[in-house]
Amino acid sequence: YPKDSLECLIKKSKEFPNDVVSNRVHRIKLKNHLPDRYNDWFHNFQKTDDFIFLTGAGGVLYSPNCFHKDFLKQH
Repeated sequence: YPKDSLECLIKKSKEFPNDVVSNRVHRIKLKNHLPDRYNDWFHNFQKTDDFIFLTGAGGVLYSPNCFHKDFLKQH
């Protein structure tokens, strides 16, 4: 990982405090209105889009209120 991975996430989260930010995302390619094979997606996508997939590699920072109120509720 780059040495500034965490620093980049924190900087972006301050710029977009209500959003989930990630150092690496893929854009899901659709085929007949369904997700195409993962290998055919647009990897390391650089723009905001409705069909992005946060890979988790490189780090993801979740905003405090991004999850449903019952997210951590145990049954």
